[in-house]
Amino acid sequence: MSIQPLESEVTHKGRRSTTGTLLTGAGKIHYIVLVAGSDAATATIYDAVSATGTPIASLSAAATDSIPFPLGSKYLAVGTGIHVVLSGTAPFCYVGVTEPAAAIAVN
Repeated sequence: MSIQPLESEVTHKGRRSTTGTLLTGAGKIHYIVLVAGSDAATATIYDAVSATGTPIASLSAAATDSIPFPLGSKYLAVGTGIHVVLSGTAPFCYVGVTEPAAAIAVN
């Protein structure tokens, strides 16, 4: 995992409402936002296509609240993919990425 200066604008926006893979392949995360449903929610983000290895980001939000992962004017590079593990009732996790164009999921 490496945090680098921001090079480009977000080209793809993904959303997960359940645990699963958001992106397959390399990419650059420009933002992550967790939106909790009727109770507290957590999101754990992996540079992987499953919940393996060391998480690269973790967020927690109180019921009906939202919280961004602070990247500021930088991005978070991933090499394998983006896998999101969600807990809570009806949470959403939004991720803005650049590269690649083809494999972003919305569910």
